[in-house]
Amino acid sequence: MLCGRTVARKKLGVAKTILALQGAREELNTTDTIKRGTSQPPMTDYEIALIAGGFGIAGTLLGVFFTYRLSLKVADQQFQHLKVVSKLDARHVAEQNFVAAFSEEHAALLNDEELSIPLDDYLRRAYHAKHKIAITTFRHFLEADLRASFDAACYEYHSGKITEDMIETGIPKREAMFMEYMGHPFGGNPYEKARTRLSQMLSFAGYE
Repeated sequence: MLCGRTVARKKLGVAKTILALQGAREELNTTDTIKRGTSQPPMTDYEIALIAGGFGIAGTLLGVFFTYRLSLKVADQQFQHLKVVSKLDARHVAEQNFVAAFSEEHAALLNDEELSIPLDDYLRRAYHAKHKIAITTFRHFLEADLRASFDAACYEYHSGKITEDMIETGIPKREAMFMEYMGHPFGGNPYEKARTRLSQMLSFAGYE
C-alpha cells in the first residue's frame, strides 16, 4: 500500500514538472515573438517608397551641387579667357592708334617732303598736338620689360640729350625739343635722323 502511494506521488511530481516546462517554453516563445515583432517589424510599401524617395532626393541634391561647382569652374575659365582677349584687343587698338598718330609725319620723313615750316617746328607742333598723348597711351599697354627700351627710343626721337643741353642754356623745354632737327649747327641729315628714330619707336607697335 505504501509503495503504491509513493509511486503515485512520483508520477504526480513528474507531471507537474512537465507542465512547468511546457509553460516556460510557451512563455519564452511568446516573449521572443514580441521582441521580434517590436525590433524588426516588416516594412510597409509606404516606408519603402519613402526611403527610396529620400535616396532620390539626396542624389538629386548631390548632382545639383557638383553641377554648380563645375559651372563655376567653367565660368571662371571663360572669364579669364575674356580678360586675356580683351587685353589683347585693347593692345591691338592702342598699337593702331599709335601708328596712326604718327602716320602723317612718318610719310613726310620717308618722302623727304618739302615742308612749309622748318622740320623741328613741324615735329614739335605734332608732338604737342597728338604725339604726346599717343606715346603716353601706348606705353600703358607695353609689357613692363619693354618700357625702358621704349622710353629710350622716345628720348632719342625727341633729341633728348641736345634738348637737355638747350634747357641748360635757358631755352624753355617746349621750344628746346626737336632743335637737333634744325640741321645746322647740329650736323647730319635731319630728315634721316628723325626718320630712323621714329621708325625705331614705331617698331614697338609692330610697324616695320
